[in-house]
Formats: sequence, structure tokens, C-alpha cells
Amino acid sequence: MAVLLFTSMLAIAEDQVPAGTILIDETQVSLLIGGSEGSGTFTMDGKSHDFVVSGMNLGGIGVQKIKLMGEVYNLNNVEDLHGDYLSFTAGATAGTEGKDVKWMKNSNDVKLKLKSVDAKGLAVSLSIEGFTISDIK
Repeated sequence: MAVLLFTSMLAIAEDQVPAGTILIDETQVSLLIGGSEGSGTFTMDGKSHDFVVSGMNLGGIGVQKIKLMGEVYNLNNVEDLHGDYLSFTAGATAGTEGKDVKWMKNSNDVKLKLKSVDAKGLAVSLSIEGFTISDIK
């Protein structure tokens, strides 16, 4: 199912031009069940919008601070960025090495293609994770 979700989102997004870029800084703590919190910035048409991120995951172990950078697809209004995003992930962080790409989607059909550009800590995951973007300014 995770492969089907990833493949369908990839096929849709490849045909689209990104609506903007996104940068997220978050801290994750997990022991099979975990949580995360952080902040981010979405940029569209030269205007930046700050937001808050909070989340939960099932299946990971460890503590890590992550910086994610990526593109936002299928977004017409900034307000549609708000919502819950879900992904199936596999990855590892050891010290300062941690790289992965994840696709996430919310109920407004907004898709995020996120790449870990900086990760610090010690963590291993094969998990379902999600986060909520809120307080968009």
C-alpha cells in the first residue's frame, strides 16, 4: 500500500509545477511511539509564511533533529497548506548523517515532496508518521 501511495503521488506531482517551497525544522523523539514538534516556512510567489508543525509516529526508535526542505504541489491558496499529513517512511540517522525523501499529502490534496537536508541524532525508523501544519502566518 505504501508503494502504491508513493507511486501515485509521484506520478501526479511529476506533471505539475511546484506552487512553492517549504522548509521545516523539527525535533523527533521515539520509542516505538513518538512525537515531534517544530516550525517551518512556506514560500510562494516571493512571499514567506511561517507555521507550526507537530506530529506523531509509530515504529521509530531514537532522538533526532531534522531539517526538511522541499516542494509543495497542488496548492492554490496558502490556507490549504494547513492540515494533517501522512507518510510511510524508512530511514536512519547516526550522528550528523541522515538523508531520505518522503512524500506527504493532506486532505486538501496538497502534496509535499520533502528531503532531509540536515539530520542530527541517533534514530532508526520503519514507521508511519504524520504531522499537522497549523498557525500559518
